[in-house]
Amino acid sequence: MAQNKPTTDEHYIPQCYLKQFSSDGERIYQYDVLLGKQTPVPVPTKSVCYQKHLYEFRDSSGAFAYRNLIEKSFGIYEGEFAKTFRSIISKSRIEANYHTLCFLSPKEKALLVFFLSTMIVRNPDILQTAQETALEFFGDQITEVSARNLALQTCLPIYKTLDANERNILNSVIHFFDDMSSQIGITDKAVLWTSDNPVILFGNNHPANLDEVVMSISPHMALYMKPYKNTRKGMYNRLTDLRPEDIRYVNSAIVAHCKRWIYSQTPLTDKQIKWITKERASY
Repeated sequence: MAQNKPTTDEHYIPQCYLKQFSSDGERIYQYDVLLGKQTPVPVPTKSVCYQKHLYEFRDSSGAFAYRNLIEKSFGIYEGEFAKTFRSIISKSRIEANYHTLCFLSPKEKALLVFFLSTMIVRNPDILQTAQETALEFFGDQITEVSARNLALQTCLPIYKTLDANERNILNSVIHFFDDMSSQIGITDKAVLWTSDNPVILFGNNHPANLDEVVMSISPHMALYMKPYKNTRKGMYNRLTDLRPEDIRYVNSAIVAHCKRWIYSQTPLTDKQIKWITKERASY
């Protein structure tokens, strides 16, 4: 029996997330902020936000080792992430949940934090920085291949049983969220976008001093997280309506922090594209 071919196109933005912004569950519109061009038709989510062999370990000869180990682990976790998105979206449609002081369950918040953390450390730029740091620290004692393997081991140890006490980059990022409140904002219109860099961190350009974390969950929903000390009492874990200024705030953050691509459920209008161009010019 023929074995399944290994995955080569490995996504740094998971399809389970991008599909939240798709009208048919498979395709999304994309806008290139560098060239100022929008694709005339929606593109498959599998065709964006990936690099070949991004998460692969290699042996001393450069050949693949433990092929797709991290990619397969992501497949398991992303199934849980997708369930969490569906659960939150479903709960947001219940009127009574606007009045609860604890909208997200502990499990939902834990999975969202884990999702945010893995989104940060699976970023190709972060992995490259971790590799370069290893090369700089160990000097001649380490090869480029070994430095890359070490970057993967410390950033993405998801292929083994996770230990909260283990010293690695993923755990350090997770701990940044320990003392943060969470709010889910929703709107009945499909007006929120996402990008190739969807987790937006505000605060002195240093994760240890985060003032706010923002991420669109869907075209109708955004997540905000802030330190409890900066959160109004009674708003630690709430469901709220998104006001027009909130929608502008989220989309402006998406525009400012994207690397190249903005993704949307519907084609951007000429007015929206002009606004994006203006927003990009102001940063």
